[in-house]
Amino acid sequence: MSQRGFSLLEAVIVAAIVATVAAFFFSTSLSSQPAAEHSAVAQFDAALAYARAAASASGSATMTFAPQNAGTEISVGGAPPFEIDASVRDKTLGPPPFSLVLNAAGHASGAGCPAAGWELTIQSGAKAAVRSLACR
Repeated sequence: MSQRGFSLLEAVIVAAIVATVAAFFFSTSLSSQPAAEHSAVAQFDAALAYARAAASASGSATMTFAPQNAGTEISVGGAPPFEIDASVRDKTLGPPPFSLVLNAAGHASGAGCPAAGWELTIQSGAKAAVRSLACR
């Protein structure tokens, strides 16, 4: 009569597989938030680069910031808006809505520009990044 059951080796192998799968899912859930925060900053940088390119091509470009659900919508000229999953605020202007004008050199211009320039803080979750736009 043969007995059916698990050997010690089979139990150790099953425990190792379960631990590996649990570690994978745990690390994926922890790392997804920093990726989302990094993505929001990258989206803002892309919108800023687009605005600078548009300003270089046409002499000036206006970036308009508007609150959008849990994030911010950034419009540049007639292009489709960039929607980022982060709040954007300026040290002087505060939270959106506000607009900034970039000149052909990609610098902020216009009346009311602080001597130190605009200091935009992109806040996504616990992560914040600061982007400075010099006035010229």
